[in-house]
Amino acid sequence: MKITRSDSQLVNSIAEKLLKIASMNVYVQDFQYPTDLDTINDIARDAERKLPFKNLTDEEKTNFNSQRTPEIVTPDGLEIDSTSGVINFYTAGLTPVRIEEFLDSILSSLKQAGAENIGEVKREKSKAFKSDVIRIPVGSITKKEVIKPPELNMANDNALHIFQGVLKYQFGEGFLGDIDANDLIKRIDYYLGEKQLPETPNRGLEQKLIPWQEGEDDEYQKVNTIMGPMKKFDPANEGAPSLTMYHGGYDDPQVRQRLQQIKNIAQWALKNGYPKIAVY
Repeated sequence: MKITRSDSQLVNSIAEKLLKIASMNVYVQDFQYPTDLDTINDIARDAERKLPFKNLTDEEKTNFNSQRTPEIVTPDGLEIDSTSGVINFYTAGLTPVRIEEFLDSILSSLKQAGAENIGEVKREKSKAFKSDVIRIPVGSITKKEVIKPPELNMANDNALHIFQGVLKYQFGEGFLGDIDANDLIKRIDYYLGEKQLPETPNRGLEQKLIPWQEGEDDEYQKVNTIMGPMKKFDPANEGAPSLTMYHGGYDDPQVRQRLQQIKNIAQWALKNGYPKIAVY
């Protein structure tokens, strides 16, 4: 859908709503996108998030919380955006056994994040805090390639046509929800075997509309759009604020292309242990 501008105030009044509801995303449900780990600060924060706090007893948690420093795993100094440096592990409030457990966790996290040439670990007294500190030298960081699943974004009209009109799923209020990836692939394979797939309704349609006012009695002029109820523009009111909406839509080859893209997402999901696809 494309909107031509004939009145800036009218366009601006619906812009925020349009951005929120004009399109839908198709993606792998429950996939957790990793945080970028490019700097010494990134890998330190990542290591702190993964510390095994859940293993602490209630008594250990109380002691730790009463003595802990504001930051537990943090870069030493101000060069937080560097790809090398020293990472400090402040141990206040932890027993010797937990210190070793947490240190093992930190070193494992750093290696998983791409830290290389990790030097000799040193134990010292912190000058900044009333705490012992373990200093971990990191020589360099090699950014690891993260394999992310494919995604797809479609205009609402086109998403409705693909999932409801072609694949015969039922949409709820503004979205479809979660779909079983196996079922999705079966439906796509079935419909890709059809000789002719329907094109998007209203494909190529051009409409000139104005906002619908509640209480109007000319219901036959009402047009439901993704922005809510609109009204057909009266040519006699030339010069009045209006929107011209173009419905691009998909023809048969484009429908098949989108179905294949959606199938690729579902196949990636199953291959990597994710059973569902989300459409929102």
